Amino acid sequence: MTIDRLLQPSVNGLTEDQLEIARSLEDLGLLREIEEREYVKCVSPDDQDYFEVKERGCEEEIYLLEEAGVNVTCPGCGRNIELFKKTPKSRLITHRNDDGIYSHIRDVIKQELGGRASKISNGLRFLDTRLKPAFSVSHGADRTRVLIQFEYVSSEILDSIQVFDQPLVIVLVGNAVPQANQYEQRGLTSIAASEIIEAGDSSTDIEQLFCSARESNIPANQLAQKGIELYRDHRSRYTWREFEHTVQHCFSASFETSRLLGGEESGEQVPEGVLSLDYEDSSHAYIWDAKYVQEPDESRSLSGEYENMAKHLVNFRRESNVKDIYDDLAGYIIVSPSVSESSIVRLAERIQRRLTENDDDWNGAVTHLQFDALIHIFQAVQSNRDEVQEKPKEFRKHVHRLFTRGNYHDPDPDTYRESDQRVFDVSIEDVDRVFWEFIAPQEPESDRVNIEGYLANIRSLDF
Repeated sequence: MTIDRLLQPSVNGLTEDQLEIARSLEDLGLLREIEEREYVKCVSPDDQDYFEVKERGCEEEIYLLEEAGVNVTCPGCGRNIELFKKTPKSRLITHRNDDGIYSHIRDVIKQELGGRASKISNGLRFLDTRLKPAFSVSHGADRTRVLIQFEYVSSEILDSIQVFDQPLVIVLVGNAVPQANQYEQRGLTSIAASEIIEAGDSSTDIEQLFCSARESNIPANQLAQKGIELYRDHRSRYTWREFEHTVQHCFSASFETSRLLGGEESGEQVPEGVLSLDYEDSSHAYIWDAKYVQEPDESRSLSGEYENMAKHLVNFRRESNVKDIYDDLAGYIIVSPSVSESSIVRLAERIQRRLTENDDDWNGAVTHLQFDALIHIFQAVQSNRDEVQEKPKEFRKHVHRLFTRGNYHDPDPDTYRESDQRVFDVSIEDVDRVFWEFIAPQEPESDRVNIEGYLANIRSLDF
């Protein structure tokens, strides 16, 4: 019996060797106690009443309580058992200490990494479920979360963990250990608790484990597809957090130059991300916000968010080095299943007012990119529609124009002219028009896009 087996919620019938290991776990605070209890079997050849029993198939075991009387009722077959005719047996039972396991694993990791750890009180949320216990570890310039799992979790929760694609180490305890293959299949970093417990004996390299958690090799297109599937199949449980990560993966898989900036809690004063659409000698940066609505027929109102969103743009232009790399921000993109038309116009008005108050100006656009349209872009790139993967510069150029000029709208039915703001709505039909009118006729390009250079630019933007 291994350490992982002994860390089940409780274990019965220890051998002497197993008892020795269990005692060491108890000393470490991983087991709450090792209890010795007496029990009798409903039917046993060792008992005086064996030949009195008519149905000898019952295998029920009955633990004896101190206050038990002379008779007990078998919970299995219901027969009355006279205890004076039974031969009591004793059994050792372990009881796991979940708090002790959390503390021990945290302390071992802190010591091995020479870092600092802090508990995440509310745990980590995936879909509509919070998983606990969890803590974050700061080691050097890195910060990694650690989640301790005691039980199996559903496949959709594992998919959600995958979509988040953040530095995370999952420590599997007891009943969770057999699920290790499912974590591995999704590219998630997991380890059995026994390996952490035995870290002092050099059974595992904690530092290497945390490095692997930081170096995700899961392609963005797989993460995007998984996020889209969660959106479609588990929409009632899907949250804004899955949504913003799915948007990021769709942008990354389609253009390769998007960076997630978003904070961990709703309402933080940070836009979700920044997207760069660069081609030839032209550089165009956007900030984007993902606004989720759960119901398919619901339209998101931005009421109450206008001022914060305007601040995002003002602060980003002021505090980042965007003007050192780009001429300016090309636009503010709202990605959502649906946003009310009036909200987009009011946001543009608030941005203009905010910039005027700061003696600033801005010629960018405010664009609502329908989430279905973003999915359409992602799927077109993945399927290499009209050989778009061989025409990356033209593709970026025309998507940029779509986001900032509204060139491809059917005489401006979705272009809102109030307050002279450039406000646009991008739909699936608009994306299709870009392909059949502008991408399809183009010849494949001989020069490749300088993705590494563009990625360096996008990563250097601070906020």
